[in-house]
Order: sequence, then structure tokens, then C-alpha cells
Amino acid sequence: MRWIWNGVFLGIALTLAGCAASLAPPKRSGEPIGVQFMRTEPAFAGMAFRVLLDFESPGDLAFIGEGASVQLDPAVAHTGGASLQIPVGANGLTVKLNALLAVGDFPGNWTLAGGYFIARDDATVQISYEVDGKVILSRKVPLMNRRWTPVMLDLTPLSDPNTSTPREVGILRFKAGTATVWCDDVLAVDNVKSLIPDSDKAGDAWMIRRRGFATRIEKPGSFKLRVPTPEVNAEGWRVDEANELRVRFSSGKHNWTIYCDGRGYSDGRYEPVMELAPAEQAMLAAQHNSPAEITVPAELGRVERNSPGDRNNDGYDETTGAYPLKANGPRIEATITPRTAKLVRPVLEIAGLPAGQVSVNLEGRYIDKSVRLANGHVLIEIPGTIDRPVTVNVRVR
Repeated sequence: MRWIWNGVFLGIALTLAGCAASLAPPKRSGEPIGVQFMRTEPAFAGMAFRVLLDFESPGDLAFIGEGASVQLDPAVAHTGGASLQIPVGANGLTVKLNALLAVGDFPGNWTLAGGYFIARDDATVQISYEVDGKVILSRKVPLMNRRWTPVMLDLTPLSDPNTSTPREVGILRFKAGTATVWCDDVLAVDNVKSLIPDSDKAGDAWMIRRRGFATRIEKPGSFKLRVPTPEVNAEGWRVDEANELRVRFSSGKHNWTIYCDGRGYSDGRYEPVMELAPAEQAMLAAQHNSPAEITVPAELGRVERNSPGDRNNDGYDETTGAYPLKANGPRIEATITPRTAKLVRPVLEIAGLPAGQVSVNLEGRYIDKSVRLANGHVLIEIPGTIDRPVTVNVRVR
């Protein structure tokens, strides 16, 4: 058994297959398997994992439940100098977790478990976690032709207090059907990652975390969401942006934006993720259907009317629930005129501002709800409600 510990970062690890493009083994460097593994799968750098079996020696066969049908193969490897060949007709591969992990160590902090597989032709591997012959967790993973593919299970249901699961440590079972496959680097992973820093503002605090094959969103006392990631299936959601104000997901041609106050926008439709007061609900729906008018002095910038989510070029992005602007320099001024009786917490997304501290002023009132996004845009939420034209001044110091 090999150990390797580094922080906790998986990002969107395991959504892509391994980097090896052929069945040839990697260069043998004499480095520990964990180090080789991080070089082969760089998405694992900076997170915690434990390589349980690397199939570098015959002794590893003692931890699997198969006979002579499987064998070590020095001609194929994901890391090190060998892997385990599982020929056509073999009764799959069983990994005895109870011999590799202590009773109190599973699932423990581990959120994923599985191994890397490769085949010469297209194949599918079924992975399951079983206790006393009972299947507790199971999924199927298609292998990409001649590419090492992670075949993993999400273990988080095993630690769910609302789920009744056996306390004893079971087995991992892999079945490949009618294809010869090779297995290497059976491992356990802790992929928990907080996608936003903890907030010290009680009213605004929410948590966005990657855990297992899900992104979990929680605002205490308001709402909880468990959003499946692309590892689950093709309809899973990839995180494109996460911050103190909102999180944005995409899945194929679909998009989903959720704000920390419970507002939600799915493919341009207003769909809140929590029950809101009827009056507030009506106002938010109305302002989505009849966005405010935004004007910007030409010398300071412009209203962006061609953003990908602005379906009718009115300066409002229906997919994000925000008004996109473009600044010409370190300062921009925008006048917001409601087209509804009241405008609730409008959001501006400003491109073009240089790096630096952002100061936002609403007619003499300082606004602190602003976020600098990874692409340099500045996201600003105007607090409260607006029932008349107001002017917002944004400056970078």
C-alpha cells in the first residue's frame, strides 16, 4: 500500500480519461507510485488519495478474490511497470477492502474509490461496492479506446446519516463483460473541496462544496441542493463559476445560475431554488420578464447587448439574471430605470475594469456586495429595492 497526501483539490478531476494514449507502459523512473500517479494524472496534484493496489508485485494478488484467470502484465501500465490483465471470460476483479483498510477507515474521509482501466477496443466496466453479497453501490463506466479511464464510485452515500448502510467493510467488484481489460492503481480518494471561502457575514453565508460526484450548495435555514457532476452521466453539471454571490453551472447546451438569495435562472427561465415570500416572488418574476433600462455615458462605457445569454439584445442576460456592462477605463457610471413597480436586488456584471480595489457608490451610499470574477469581470448586487431611476458609480482605485 502506498500513501500520498496533499491538500484537497479535485476540481473536475475524473471527468476526463487518463492521459496515456496507448497500452505501452510509462517510463520507469524509480519514483514512488504516488509521485508517478500525480504526474500521469495531474488533476490529483494537491489532493488526498491513497493507492491501495498498484500491481507492481505478485503480493498484490493476495488482496484480490480472483484465481489464475487474471495475471500481472509488464507490457501494460498506468504507472510503474505493470498492471493486472483481466481476460475475456474472467469473472471480473474483486478487491478485498477489508484487508486493505481498517474498519474505522472506510468510508471515513474517502469520497471516491475505484481504479484505472484500459482496453484495446471499446468496453464498459461495471463497478460495485458489496457487503455480504449485497450490492450497496453500483455504476457502469464506458472506456475510451486505448485510453486509461477512471472507474470510480461515489462513496458519500455510505456516510449519509439518513441512509442505512452496513458498518463492516465490503469489497469492490469490477466486471468488464466480453472484453479483455487491464486494471492499475486501485485507490481511495478524498475529493472534498470548498469552492468559495467561508463568509463571516451571517446573512450572506452559503457553502458550495465538491464532494464525491456532486456539488453541494447549502445556505443554512434557507435551502440545500445536491447537483450531480458530469462523472455521474452526460446530464451532470459542470461548475463554471462560484463565488459569494452566485454559482453558475453548464451541462451540454444547458445552463443554470443560482444566487445566494435563492434566485435561480435555468436556460433563461426564472426558477427560484427556494420558496420566497409571494410578493418578492412576483417582483422577481416580473423584473425578469420586463428588465430595467440601463444607460451609460458613452465616454465611460456601454451597455453590452450582445452577451451570449441576452436573447433579445435589451442589455439584460436572461441566463445569469444580470445586466452586462463594458467600462472604457477605471470608472463607469450607470443609471438604472425600473420598468416594473419595484426592482429587487439588480445585479450588474461589468467587463473592462482594470485590476484593483473596486468602490461602488449608489447616490452617496457605499455598496459592499461586489465580487471580482476569474475573467476579470466585476459582479455587483444592488441591495434592497428600487422604485425610481438611480445612478450607480463604480471606480477602481
